[in-house]
Amino acid sequence: MGKEYVGTIILTINGVDIECKSLSPDRDWKRKTVPTMNRLQRAQGYTQGVAEFKLSVTAPVQPSGLEIPWEDIVDATLSISNRKGELLEMYHDVFTMKIGTKYEMEGESVHDVEMGALDYTNMKATIAV
Repeated sequence: MGKEYVGTIILTINGVDIECKSLSPDRDWKRKTVPTMNRLQRAQGYTQGVAEFKLSVTAPVQPSGLEIPWEDIVDATLSISNRKGELLEMYHDVFTMKIGTKYEMEGESVHDVEMGALDYTNMKATIAV
C-alpha cells in the first residue's frame, strides 16, 4: 500500500479556519560557521543564533463584511493541519508585519500577508538523524 503524503492543509488562526491559496513558512535558526585558523585549515564549529520564524500567506479577498482583519493579528496561534485534522505544525505569538493586495483581470484578488512568529512547534513524528 502506498504512502499518503501531505497535500492541502487547513490553516487556523486562534481557532478560526482561514481560507488560503498558499502558505510558505520560513524557519531560520541562524546557525553560523565559525572559521578559525588551525592545522586542518577549515572551520571546526558553529554558533547557535536566535531563531526567526516568518510566514507568507496568500488568501483570497473575502466578500464585503467577511474580511479577515489581518492588521489586527498579534499574539496569535497559527496551526497547520492536514485534511484529516491531524496537527502538523504550530506557530506561537504570531503577528502581522506587512499586507499587500493584488487585483488581476483574470483570477481572484488576493492578499499577500507577511507574518512573524516568536516560537514554533513541530507536531509531526520525526526521524532521528
